[in-house]
Amino acid sequence: MLGPNFHAQLEAQLAEIQTYIDNHVVPLPASETPDFSGRVSLNDYRRTTVVDQELVARLRDPRATLEAESDETTHLSLVGASLVLVDAGNPATAAYVDSLASRIRVSSAAIFLTHFHSDHSIALAATISTLVDRGIIVNLVIPEEAIFQAVGYFMSNPEVLGSIISSPLVNLHLITSASTFSINNASQMAVMAPPAAIGHFITSRGYVQTDRNGNGRCYSGDINPGAFNPLTSKPYTEAEVKAGLREYFFALVKKAVTVEAREIDLFIDYGHFPPVLQEYISGELQRDLGAYCRGQGANFALHLDHQKNNEGYTLKV
Repeated sequence: MLGPNFHAQLEAQLAEIQTYIDNHVVPLPASETPDFSGRVSLNDYRRTTVVDQELVARLRDPRATLEAESDETTHLSLVGASLVLVDAGNPATAAYVDSLASRIRVSSAAIFLTHFHSDHSIALAATISTLVDRGIIVNLVIPEEAIFQAVGYFMSNPEVLGSIISSPLVNLHLITSASTFSINNASQMAVMAPPAAIGHFITSRGYVQTDRNGNGRCYSGDINPGAFNPLTSKPYTEAEVKAGLREYFFALVKKAVTVEAREIDLFIDYGHFPPVLQEYISGELQRDLGAYCRGQGANFALHLDHQKNNEGYTLKV
């Protein structure tokens, strides 16, 4: 439970970071800026920086995404002239965004963080810097429950907080379960919390992105079998984890359905679960989600992220 001085302590920490930035942080010389010239993309540094028209068209389709083949996560889409990112974990994110913005008009960007593990945030600083250099408004959105992670991230990456403080183009927002964030007049994002049975090693949140055209994109954030059930003082059982997965995935999808989404895509953390639970997710649970959506007059697609090697992943994390 948070103490009564929580907000005062947080403000003191942020003030300390701001003082440090004011006294020590200077712009990175151009000569030290990472060189991403050559062949790069979200999936592979060595692929092309040129964004072809087919990819631009896909990004304008709310059902499309650019998925990393590695463990690093960046989900990216276009809503009108607004660029939407959920996490910035793929190291090539900034290079791709820069190439994209050179080809089409991007007036603003909204970056939603699920949590601050490096495979979801390592490209955040470079991506914000790239967008600001192009004169693009950046809205960085953080779940309220992840604020202490954010403070730690800012202490390790003071240039990001420096941008928030000094640049009129960069805005920091906290999002709560009681609120939504308007990306533009056509789309909005809501934050979602997984049940404890599948809570990540650190606090991670999911998102549901919807638009007025009936599209819904649901993101689980990082999830895994819960390590400790306070009611039993033991790890969560397989049955409890399955129940948590069902509860959470249906909550994400139902959130989209309540705002009349008719094309629903669910992007889930798949790789943090052992094979027996992966089979449950891609088998029975996927079928049940599809049946529910069809009953609501909606199409459904499941996308499996974090498809890493499962060796070493067990229920007893």
